[in-house]
Amino acid sequence: MNINKDFTPLEGKSYRIKDVVYNKYLAGRELKSNTDFLTGFTLIELLIVLSVFSVLIIALVNIFLTGVHIQRKISTSQDLRAGTQFILEVMSREMRMMKEIEESQKGNNDSDITFTNNQGEKITYCLSDSGGNCDSSGNYLARNNQVMTSSNIEIEELKFKVSDFSFTALPYLQPSIIIFIKARSNNPKYPSPFSLQTTISPRIYNYK
Repeated sequence: MNINKDFTPLEGKSYRIKDVVYNKYLAGRELKSNTDFLTGFTLIELLIVLSVFSVLIIALVNIFLTGVHIQRKISTSQDLRAGTQFILEVMSREMRMMKEIEESQKGNNDSDITFTNNQGEKITYCLSDSGGNCDSSGNYLARNNQVMTSSNIEIEELKFKVSDFSFTALPYLQPSIIIFIKARSNNPKYPSPFSLQTTISPRIYNYK
């Protein structure tokens, strides 16, 4: 049996103690690392986060839908205003340049008016049905039985008020015409009506 004279039991025990301590140190670090990796959210924390997230999503969707509704309402209002102003301008221009107006129109305060334009054509504007036939209970504006209003505009009220006029007796009175029009969108979500009124003094006229 060979005996290493340089080795002592104490020294060998010392080496074994160091190995044990080092191995325990490594095992402790590994255990701590694994414990950190496994750390996460609890069920209650997840439920709270999901609840907050859901509330935020609902709020954002409501804000978006409100913005879309307002944008559509503004767009519908602009279309209604533009369409009403257009037909009013067309009527005003033709009436301003009329050639003659019949005596039967004197004092008129109705939903229709008849005159002769500067081309010598007899013109009738009136409240009408969808076919262009004059009807005081209609929802369209027609010129000589042709509907002028677009499909998305309904006329609630139309009035032509012609003043008293005289071209033969003194003092000569030039006729003036007040046009009042009240329109609304046919979209039931945006029922607010829009009204316009203007006064016209014909430049070319002839008493008949």
